[in-house]
Order: sequence, then structure tokens, then C-alpha cells
Amino acid sequence: MNKCFPTERDLTETALKSFDFSNFFEYSGWNRWEGREIEGLFGIPDVVIAFGKTTVLGKRILRTLAFEMKLRNWQRALIQAYRYAAFSHYSFVVLDEAFSAPALNNIDRFQKSNIGLITVNVNSNITCHYKPKFSRPYSPYTYRNLFSVLKPKLFD
Repeated sequence: MNKCFPTERDLTETALKSFDFSNFFEYSGWNRWEGREIEGLFGIPDVVIAFGKTTVLGKRILRTLAFEMKLRNWQRALIQAYRYAAFSHYSFVVLDEAFSAPALNNIDRFQKSNIGLITVNVNSNITCHYKPKFSRPYSPYTYRNLFSVLKPKLFD
């Protein structure tokens, strides 16, 4: 059997250290902010990464990514990650590669939901099996609340 992560925290730390999200989403050069277990949204995502920039005309642009980290339970993670689409432009499930076969066998569910799927192994190898398409958050109210929290962190 493949080696697995002992805790979800270990999975999270390895993923965040190993994956260059700014280049993956072509937000290199944007301001970046990362938060853990942000409350007051629709659910509590394990990680939120936000990128912001101000255009030459002064318009502020924000892009948010939400991540649900799970060792095993991909179905629960998919439901949780779908909730995060209420406030995020991209939503992902990140799984321990050692237990990812059932999720990979159901990749169509991730595609239909536009939820990304990333696997990580204990050797810090990251594989993106599905990269979601850009999508506007489905709850303008929740998105505005998140924007108001992120505005001073990314733009002021």
C-alpha cells in the first residue's frame, strides 16, 4: 500500500508548499493572500487563496480559490467544495493520493460540478486531475462579504 498522510494538516501543508497556485492560474504578479478555515462564508473551507490587482484605470480585480482537504472521503469533500463556489471563482478538492482511486473513478462528478480535483502524495508530488473553469460565485452577497474582508489585505 502507498504511504499516506497521518493528518489532514500534513496533507494541507504539503500541498501548499508544493503547488504554485499563482502560476497555475496565471496570477503571477498579482497580490496574494492565504487564509485557513475562514468563517462567515457558506461552509468553512480549509484554505482560501485570493489574488488581487488594480488595473491602470483603478478597477480592483479579485480572484478566489477555495480548497477542501480530505484524506479519504471524496464524496463529502465534493459536497463541501461545491458550497464554496458560492464565494469563490475556483473550488477544489485536495485528496491524499493513497486514497484517491474512488474519486478518480468518479472524475465526471467533479467535471459536472466544475470542482477541481488535486491529489498529493507524501513525497510532495502534486497532480491536478481536473482544473475547473473560471466561474462567478453564485452568491453575490457572500462574495461581497469576502471581498470586504480581502480588500484591505490585497488592495490598500
